[in-house]
Amino acid sequence: MPVVTTTRPRQLPPKTEEEEIRHLKQHEEMLKGYMKKVVLEEEEKKRKKKMQLEKENKVIQHIAIWEQKILPFWEEKKSAPETREMCWKYGIPPKLREKIWVKALGNPLNITRQMYNSLLEEKNHKLRNGANKSVDQILLDLPRTFPALSFFQDHGIGTMSLREVLEAFVLFKPDLGYVQGMSFIAAALLLNMDTYEAFQCMCNILNSNCHSVFYLVDVPKMEQYFVAFDLMLEYYLPNLNKHLREIDLHPRLYLIDWILTIFTKSIPIDIASHIIDIYFFEGEHFLFRAALGLLKFLGNRLFYTDFDESMIMLQSLTAEDIEDHALFGCIKSFNLEEKDLQNFLAMASESTIDDQTST
Repeated sequence: MPVVTTTRPRQLPPKTEEEEIRHLKQHEEMLKGYMKKVVLEEEEKKRKKKMQLEKENKVIQHIAIWEQKILPFWEEKKSAPETREMCWKYGIPPKLREKIWVKALGNPLNITRQMYNSLLEEKNHKLRNGANKSVDQILLDLPRTFPALSFFQDHGIGTMSLREVLEAFVLFKPDLGYVQGMSFIAAALLLNMDTYEAFQCMCNILNSNCHSVFYLVDVPKMEQYFVAFDLMLEYYLPNLNKHLREIDLHPRLYLIDWILTIFTKSIPIDIASHIIDIYFFEGEHFLFRAALGLLKFLGNRLFYTDFDESMIMLQSLTAEDIEDHALFGCIKSFNLEEKDLQNFLAMASESTIDDQTST
């Protein structure tokens, strides 16, 4: 018989008894599902809070280890397995990055504070008078560099420091000038150190073989790196490499940004900073090891994406897309050392020569 119920507006016909029972049961199931979701969300919040507290406690412990057991004995400890392992597993505590990055990277170019101050004085009359293509490009790129970080917004202290470092570099390397991508490296450094030390580190980074090739746009040598990385993919990740080739996603399309900016443009800055931590200890081969690790970490998602979706993913990953511990586990799974990079580059060179001969 029809049932008058509060679960249906009065202007509509009453439900049958069976319909009323069915709807009440559905309502109960929806309520249970909602409550279950609330409980799971609360448990996830508690889990994340617990992980954050554990992480903060670990950072405090690691600061003490770096300050008391490593930094005072730097020459002895910098290459020790336990130092490298701690850097791999936890990264360098942000509080100590300024001191450790400078030490780990070194200063082969012998950049001095006096040299930097002289460049600052020089730029005030050399770069402020008349048009300069590098300065014009710097001014365009300032607001594009980490726009979500308040430190680099609205012509604040971060923006002013970033401009200072980049303009000093233009005078230091007039044959190169400013190239897009440099602002991200300089900004990542400035988040952890003062302007002079950021300038010193930036000059020495860009003096490395790999970065010199990419920033000078040495096309034949860049192509050698691309072919070498393609060979790495074929060797270490053959199934993913096959898929990427099928959708025409070649290494040159994503590797350029990753190398030029040391991943800082494409992944969250805290994770990119962890990559820089290890890169300063390990050397340039680690950039390619990190690239392999990132592709392996994203592998399951990349298999189900087309060209456009893959490019978007590889160019702009968020904190929700990456879990630090899992990513560095993937990176560590590849046994790629400096000698291996050189072997792949040699094979790439032979491959390029063979291609030229055959044509």
